[in-house]
Amino acid sequence: MSFRMTGYLKNRVTVLKPASGSENPFDKVTYEPLCTVWASVQPQRGKEYYDSQRIANQLNVKIVIRYRNDVTEGMQVECIRM
Repeated sequence: MSFRMTGYLKNRVTVLKPASGSENPFDKVTYEPLCTVWASVQPQRGKEYYDSQRIANQLNVKIVIRYRNDVTEGMQVECIRM
């Protein structure tokens, strides 16, 4: 990506990694914070649909951060401000 980074990364996000624990596949996966970084959060598309007799919303976003070698694809991101 060739763009100027000044003012582009203006949102704070926390990268969450899966907490080490039981290997039982039926256990609920819990996440713990890995790092808090500056990021660009851009909405891609949203949709509304009915789920169990109620309206549910879904929003797909694109998140860009600077390269970190400790962030992998199995992690989640929590946006502090959007």
